[in-house]
Amino acid sequence: PGPVATALYDAGLAGSAVALAAFLVNLGLLGPARGATRGGAPAWILRVAAGFGVLHAVLQALRAGMELAGRVSPKLLDDGARHALTIGFLSLLVLGMAGRILPAFRGHPLRAPRLLGTGAALTALGALLRQAEVAAALGAPASFLVISGASGAISAAGMSLSVVSLWWTLRVPRDATA
Repeated sequence: PGPVATALYDAGLAGSAVALAAFLVNLGLLGPARGATRGGAPAWILRVAAGFGVLHAVLQALRAGMELAGRVSPKLLDDGARHALTIGFLSLLVLGMAGRILPAFRGHPLRAPRLLGTGAALTALGALLRQAEVAAALGAPASFLVISGASGAISAAGMSLSVVSLWWTLRVPRDATA
């Protein structure tokens, strides 16, 4: 594509990043907690997911701004934005919502809420450590890439723990009164 198509793509990317950030901020997930769901996933999981959604929007807006200014954005910036979206936002959003929905559908509390919380914390830590590559791409020492490289194992361990908690919840017989 030519320069006009590239500029339109980058402007659309910046616009969608701003829209996502505005949506997440207006949801109220970044503000103080309003109440807890009994027997479900901790509310902080959804708040952290929203924070990663905003981080994704910021990184995509930065990328678009660099491209629109005629600078080539580092590929690691794209990778960091993609991990903020997929691991930090989407995965944590799924864990947080599943940890609230499954207890409601099954008629009993989440079987291992601490395990889900620990797994979600490790998943979030892995997504955060992945952002070290963004720092390296923007001028931090290249040794930051080692930190980024370890993030995958941490996220995988976290997702595994979370899935075990959800699986245990599904294994308990359904409450007939639910």
